[in-house]
Amino acid sequence: MSDLPEKTTFLSRVGHNFLTGLFLVMPLGLTFYVVTILVGLIGAPVQGILQAVLPLVFNNPDKVIHFESGPLHTALVITSALIMAMILVTLGWLSKRIFGKIIHRWFAEKVERMPGLGAIYNTIRQMVDALSGRNKDTFRRVVLVQFPPTAGFILQVPEKEIRETSLTVPDAITLLMSFGSVLPTPKVKK
Repeated sequence: MSDLPEKTTFLSRVGHNFLTGLFLVMPLGLTFYVVTILVGLIGAPVQGILQAVLPLVFNNPDKVIHFESGPLHTALVITSALIMAMILVTLGWLSKRIFGKIIHRWFAEKVERMPGLGAIYNTIRQMVDALSGRNKDTFRRVVLVQFPPTAGFILQVPEKEIRETSLTVPDAITLLMSFGSVLPTPKVKK
């Protein structure tokens, strides 16, 4: 049985299936896009270094080496990916040390103060913390909650049934983007 209401048009089903497929592929696509950009950023300096060093290694300083295609291009991409991995491992190692924690905290404070970007950064950081096991209060048990399907629906509620919350807009965005796994931090009155 389908989660969709029975009176749907063909176009609404196509649109629903398109969005479902898009959300299924988006994390993989974004990951591929980010890795491609990082490899490209690292590949340009590596290519320059290799173009300067390789002719000297082979005792032919006048030879120009091209990396556009072929085995040299493949070697360049692999070298760039390995350098990128080494940089990420080094950043991870440094971030666990005192100096790295200070820099990371300083950077996080600066980004969190930016309107819009701060809420997104904070949500992603909290989700990574929750999913990586740093936050021991998250994912302790599995529960089931009866709720309408995630296929999308419109809910019309009488105004008298609406309840105000103390959530700020960034806290609400954090709660929604983390699918409820990251709760807003309680505000301390000063």
